[in-house]
Amino acid sequence: MNAASDKLLILGAGLTGLSVAQLARGGTILEREARPGGMAQSFQRDRYTFDFGGHYLHFQDSEAERFFSPFLPVLENHQRESFVLIGEELLAYPIQHSFFQRFPLQTPSLPPHPPEPERSPNLAKHLQATFGPFLWELFFKPYNTKLWKCPLETLQAGGARRWIPPPPTVVPTPAEKAGYNATFGYPKTGGIGKMAANMASGVRVLYGTPAEKIDRAKKLVITKGREFPYQKLISTIPLNALLSLSDHPFPAPSPLGVSILNIGFRGTLQRPFSWIYIPHPSIPFFRVGRYPGGDEDRHGLYFEISFREEPPPATEVLLRHARSLLSLLGAQGEVETILRLNLPEAYPTPSLTLSGKLEGLFDSLKEDSIYPAGRMGSWQYLSMADCYNEAKRSLLQAEILKV
Repeated sequence: MNAASDKLLILGAGLTGLSVAQLARGGTILEREARPGGMAQSFQRDRYTFDFGGHYLHFQDSEAERFFSPFLPVLENHQRESFVLIGEELLAYPIQHSFFQRFPLQTPSLPPHPPEPERSPNLAKHLQATFGPFLWELFFKPYNTKLWKCPLETLQAGGARRWIPPPPTVVPTPAEKAGYNATFGYPKTGGIGKMAANMASGVRVLYGTPAEKIDRAKKLVITKGREFPYQKLISTIPLNALLSLSDHPFPAPSPLGVSILNIGFRGTLQRPFSWIYIPHPSIPFFRVGRYPGGDEDRHGLYFEISFREEPPPATEVLLRHARSLLSLLGAQGEVETILRLNLPEAYPTPSLTLSGKLEGLFDSLKEDSIYPAGRMGSWQYLSMADCYNEAKRSLLQAEILKV
């Protein structure tokens, strides 16, 4: 531990918070839960291992991969087998590739020169201009409306470049190689939580210690009657929570919650899959996936539904919908166990009202020696592998790491 990191306080022991502590070789983490991982936790139920839905590793950055390598359990590499459910038919993902291979007469409906996401006025306009009216109505509009639970005209389009593969007329890539997650790694046993547990080894984490108030003037985090002074505070907790705890005047942004119904299913799946996107309004789930590995006749499945102000449906209601969906997909067998998990703050909403304002907010927090980081902390959708770069960025800003 060096003198700078000795004065470092970190909020949240998810992958970004743990990466901060490992890179800084010191600091103290305050963690609300009884164990590390944040969204990257795993849970054992009977013979099944469940996560908070699909959390897979797809490194695009060799530096990040080298950093995480010592903490990785034994990984198995997988080729993506993903689909989009249209009617009762599964079309290979990305649908913008497979649909036009299946129905070539529709190819002229693709715009020849789609706009740059950053120049689009909103997500709705960008998706329409990029994929044309047919695919917009067939998939992109119903799916994203179901996912985001808000008008797509109110969302920024900036993140679309990285996360939504372009049409094959723009980037002629085979469907099986399109997108950032064409291949991915996942622990052979124990779930993704093994990685977080390994990262927490040798790091000072105070579990069951949620921040209850942040005094920006005195540089104190207060929790359970205790005061934790800091010189530098790196916060990986959701930005809306940070603003509330610190009485900051910036209007707190609205997160998107996700509820996950995990099911241990014994039987046969008509067709193996990694995950399936579901645009149908009548089916509540926006995605169903299968955890990699497991026995031949036992499948760990996850069914995801998003929510905002209104709470998600009761477990028995979702289980009924899950059984119907499995029947539609031709699965035969029985449900052996279930585990319901909720993430009230799963995705940062890219609201247009935030456009051009977050940089000023982060500058003002920096004046108070507070540095938001991570998916929910810096309010940008990130993969797990991105946690390293977020940790490095925040430590450089806090001048704990030097260039």
